[in-house]
Amino acid sequence: MSSDENDASFSDESSDEDIWEPDSSDSDSDIENLNDFTSPRDRGNAVPKGYNDVDEGPPAPTPKFRPAREPGVHLNDEILTKAGVRKFLHPSDFFKLYFTVDLVNMLVLYTNKYAAHFGPTKPTVYKGWYDVTVDEFYTFLGLLMYMSIVRAPSVSKYWCRSSLYNGLWARSFMTKKRFLQIMSFLKVSNFETEDRQDKLSKIRFLYEYIHKKCQKLYQPHQNLSIDERMYKIKGDMVFGSTYVTNQLNGG
Repeated sequence: MSSDENDASFSDESSDEDIWEPDSSDSDSDIENLNDFTSPRDRGNAVPKGYNDVDEGPPAPTPKFRPAREPGVHLNDEILTKAGVRKFLHPSDFFKLYFTVDLVNMLVLYTNKYAAHFGPTKPTVYKGWYDVTVDEFYTFLGLLMYMSIVRAPSVSKYWCRSSLYNGLWARSFMTKKRFLQIMSFLKVSNFETEDRQDKLSKIRFLYEYIHKKCQKLYQPHQNLSIDERMYKIKGDMVFGSTYVTNQLNGG
C-alpha cells in the first residue's frame, strides 16, 4: 500500500466526532467542577480572608460565663495568722503566698541532697559546703530578684568593692562564695525520681506547685486582657511548640 493510500485511510478513520471543540452548551458550572480536583489547602489559599472580612453565617452563640467561684482574689485562707490578725505588712508576705515555707523546705531538701551526692565531684565548689537553711534560701531568692532589677556586667561585680560598684549591697547579705555554691547545687526537683521521658522533669515539681497556687489564689473574670500574643512555631522545642499550639487552640 502506498503512502498516499495510508494517508487516505488515516484521514478516513478520523472523523469530526473524535475532535473536541468548544461548545456553546458548556457552562461555567462545568469549569467550576475542576475545583473538585484541587486540594482543600489550595482552595483555601486561593481567596484568603482579611482581618475585616465578615464571617459567613450566623455568629456562634457566646457560652455563658459560669465560674466555679466568685471572680477575683481569694486570700481568706492565706492572710490570717493563728491569732486571726491580718499578716500582710511587707512585700515579702505577698511573695510567700507562692513561695511558701512548705515549698522552700522542699527546695532546700532537694538542694542539700543534690549537693551531698554530687558535691564530691566538684571539690573546688564543694569545699566548705554546709546545708542550706530556709532563711538562707529566701535570702538567695531575694538576691536573684535584686540582680534581675539592678544589672551588673557579671555576678562577681555585685561583690566588687570598687567605687563604681560601691552601691551594690549583695555582700551585706551573703558572701560571693556561698552564693555561687548554692547556684552550683540548686535543685528544684528530686533528682532521684526524675522522669527521663518528661521534658519538664527538672522543674515539674516547682511548676505544678506554683500553678496550683495561682489557681487557688485567683479566679479569672469573664473579660481578660492578654498581655502577650502567641504564634505557632515549627522549631525543635518539643514541649514548647506543643504548649504554644495548645494555647492557640484553646487548650
